[in-house]
Amino acid sequence: MAVLVMAGALALPVASWAASPPPITEAQRVGIIRALVAEVGIARQPLPADQHGVEISPEGKVLNAGDVLSSLDEHGRAVDIGGRAVITNITFKDDRIIFDINGGPVKTHWYDHLEVGMGGAMNPIDQRRNQAPHGAQITLRFPHVLPALTPAEVKGDLGSLLDWDPPSTAEVMVRALPAPVKAAIAQHHVLVGMNTDMVVAAVGRTGNKIRETDPATGATYEDWIYGDPPNSVFVRVEAGRVIRVTTYHPGGGATVETQPSPALAAALAHREAAATASSASAPADQAPPTLRRPGDPAPPSLSPNSPPPVSNSPNGDTPPIGLPSGEPPASSPSGPPGPPY
Repeated sequence: MAVLVMAGALALPVASWAASPPPITEAQRVGIIRALVAEVGIARQPLPADQHGVEISPEGKVLNAGDVLSSLDEHGRAVDIGGRAVITNITFKDDRIIFDINGGPVKTHWYDHLEVGMGGAMNPIDQRRNQAPHGAQITLRFPHVLPALTPAEVKGDLGSLLDWDPPSTAEVMVRALPAPVKAAIAQHHVLVGMNTDMVVAAVGRTGNKIRETDPATGATYEDWIYGDPPNSVFVRVEAGRVIRVTTYHPGGGATVETQPSPALAAALAHREAAATASSASAPADQAPPTLRRPGDPAPPSLSPNSPPPVSNSPNGDTPPIGLPSGEPPASSPSGPPGPPY
């Protein structure tokens, strides 16, 4: 019976060791660095600008949520929601991987604060202190040692904070367009009134462009040329908008379009009206900041040509604003005056 118990006790560590995943290899570390350094993601959550950053588990759970909220209030945001997050450095520890985002947070040492000077003018010894990057930091923490990982798995673990496959600008722009314009883009057809982003979404970019000046109006325009003669399309762009589309046919002749698409014109008019309404409803300019405390009298309004105030004090000093000439400011009999704010 004692032999069986001893055998069972010895079997437990062996089973536990067999169940643990293999540790990460040096080749896998190098592969992660090569694949992810300079990789660009879009922030799903705000990233604080402090030296600790955000710690997450492989499941995407934030492990220091309270510290992150406090840091956002105290240090501000290094990356806001929807902002670009570039991985600029990766550090491997025993149980975690540390990612510097947009240069990483500002890390200072005691000697970074030393200053030298003469005559009251002080300058920091380390001139690079003011040029330090002001980024963020993400720590991917594992329960025990780092397991074997691939770059795709690491990107998946960071997916709760960073979006690696955001929709392109053209895709987001096309979503808001009316159905006829979407259909034209899907059919690779350029409409008069499109902007350059819509043209690129419809027919792509072209390296064949001709810039000219209209002798009648003096306006500068560009002809974007797609295809080769005799089967080519000339898209004329002026001030960022398509003003004419000329399609040349293989059998001869050409079709010229100069009238804007009604659906596109209506969509653009609606967008401009919304932008105008938004600017009209913006709050009025606030009053400029002041150092006066509540209850202090306002300073006298002087025109640019007004003479300076005349001093009536015996020593020629100008009395403080809000006090009669020659009357000293009131002081408290007990102790020095309070702070100015």
